[in-house]
Amino acid sequence: MVNAQQYIEAKFPNKSVDTITAINQSSAGWIGPNREGLEGDLDLSGYTFLTTVLLYNNQNLRSLKLAPSNRITSLGLSGTQVVGDYSFLCNILGKPLISLPGFDLSSDGRNLLMKLIHDINEGHRSNYGLEKYQLQQQISQLQTAKTNAERERDTAKSNLTKEQTAHQQTKKDKAAVEQELAKLKKEHATCTTTIQALEKEKEVLQKKVNELNEVITGVPQPQVETEARVQQTSLPPK
Repeated sequence: MVNAQQYIEAKFPNKSVDTITAINQSSAGWIGPNREGLEGDLDLSGYTFLTTVLLYNNQNLRSLKLAPSNRITSLGLSGTQVVGDYSFLCNILGKPLISLPGFDLSSDGRNLLMKLIHDINEGHRSNYGLEKYQLQQQISQLQTAKTNAERERDTAKSNLTKEQTAHQQTKKDKAAVEQELAKLKKEHATCTTTIQALEKEKEVLQKKVNELNEVITGVPQPQVETEARVQQTSLPPK
C-alpha cells in the first residue's frame, strides 16, 4: 500500500492539472498508473482546476477533500472506503458523473443523485449569498461608523489646535503686558529719582533766595515763614 497523499503529490506536482487518475489495477483488472493501491486520507483542495478525479478500487482510501469547483465532470470512487462522509460533495457546484462506493445506480439513479447534489449545493450557495450580503451590510455599517469616528477625531484635533493657538497667543499677550509693566516700573523709578533730585535742588535754591533777601532787607528771614513760602510756591496753579 502507498500513502495516498504522498503518492498524488509526487505523481501530480503541478497543482494546475485538470485530471487525477489513480486506479488500483491490481484489483478487477483495471488499467491505470497505480499498481499497489492507495491508503489513508487524500486532500485535493489545492488542485483547483480539476475536471476528472478517478480513484477506483483503492480499498483503503478513507476520505477525500476537494476544492470548491464547477469544473468537475467526472468523479469515480467505487471500490474505496470513502463512505459515510460525503462532505466533499458540497464543493462540487456542477452536475458531474459520480460513482460512489456502495451505490450501484442505474443511469436514472445517477442523474437523480447528481441533481440532488446540485440542488443541495445551490441551496448552500444561496445561504452563503445571504450570509455574504449580511456580512457586507455589517462591513458597510462599520465603515460608516469608522468614517464618523474619523470625522469626530479630525474635529476634535482642529478644536485642540485652535485652543493651543489661542493659549499661545494669550501667553504672548501676557508676556507683552509684563514687558510693558516692567517698562512702566522702570520709568516710574526714573521719575522718582528725578523728583528727589529736583527737591534737593529746590532746597538749595530756596536757601540762596533766603540769603539774598537777608542781604537786600538786612532782616533775617524767619525759617518757618520761608518754609511756608517754599511750600506755597510748590503748589500747583489753580
